[in-house]
Amino acid sequence: MKETESIIIVVACDNHYMPLLAGLVKSVEVNHKSGEHIHFYILDDGVSKRNKARLERSVDSSIFTLHWVDKKSVIPEGMNIPYDNSSYPLIIHMRMFIPYFI
Repeated sequence: MKETESIIIVVACDNHYMPLLAGLVKSVEVNHKSGEHIHFYILDDGVSKRNKARLERSVDSSIFTLHWVDKKSVIPEGMNIPYDNSSYPLIIHMRMFIPYFI
C-alpha cells in the first residue's frame, strides 16, 4: 500500500466501554503490519478527561491518531433525534451519521 494511505476505524464509547476500547486499540497496534496510519474516530458518550488521557498516553502516535468526536456535534442540521432516551440511547443513532464527519 502507498505510504499516504490510512485506515479509518470508528467506535462509539462511554466510560464503561473504555477498557474494551483500550484492548481494541492495543490489539490493532500489535497486529497491524502493513504500515498505514490508523485514524480512530471515537464517538464520545461522556468519556472522562482522565480516561481520554490514559488512552492517548497508551497509543503509539506514529501509528495512531485519536479523534474524539462529541456525539451531539455529528447530528446534521434539521435532523430530529429523541434526546430523552425514549427509544434507543443517543449514541446508537450517532452511528448513522458517520459519513457526515469522516
